[in-house]
Amino acid sequence: MDIKKFMFKKFEIKKINVIFFIILLMGMIFGALSVKFVSSQTLTKLNFLFATELELRNSGFNISNFFSSLGISSVFALSVIISSLSFFGAVIIFLLILFRGFGIGFALGYICAVYSLKGVALNTFVMLPGIFVSCIGTVILASESLKFSFKFARKIFPNCDSGSLWNSFAELLKKTSLISIVFILSALIDFLFFGIFSKFFQF
Repeated sequence: MDIKKFMFKKFEIKKINVIFFIILLMGMIFGALSVKFVSSQTLTKLNFLFATELELRNSGFNISNFFSSLGISSVFALSVIISSLSFFGAVIIFLLILFRGFGIGFALGYICAVYSLKGVALNTFVMLPGIFVSCIGTVILASESLKFSFKFARKIFPNCDSGSLWNSFAELLKKTSLISIVFILSALIDFLFFGIFSKFFQF
């Protein structure tokens, strides 16, 4: 019986991860497609911001690339954890994942739209490896935060014992510290790939 419960729990976790991956992918698709509907004036303004960012990142083995990537992941992770401390945390977490995917998709779509084949190559060899690893960490973090959010929401209802909330939160923080290794790896990949391939992409 215990084995059945364990297997069912593992299946539920995998199912949640798949759902989050689908939502993240949907956000990326919507983000990439939305580039087509952006006005030329807005694209001109964005071009200055993106060109400046790419110029800074395209300066070889610049340690700021590492901290920039890690900073973005850290802000997102903090937002997800804070959202789990809410009755509506589950809804907010799903929206954050969708927004995260939209932002990634918009950035990748913009680079392809503006820089054509060079943009495709930049996304493929430089941007996507780190993004892929970051997405894995994002989904795992969202899954763990969602489970805590459900426990937090149950505490509001009377006669509903979901165990010690503090112990569950401490467990979430412990798992988050392990998940942060994935985000650090993602930032390291960004740092290395921009350093290695920067000389091939001059904008």
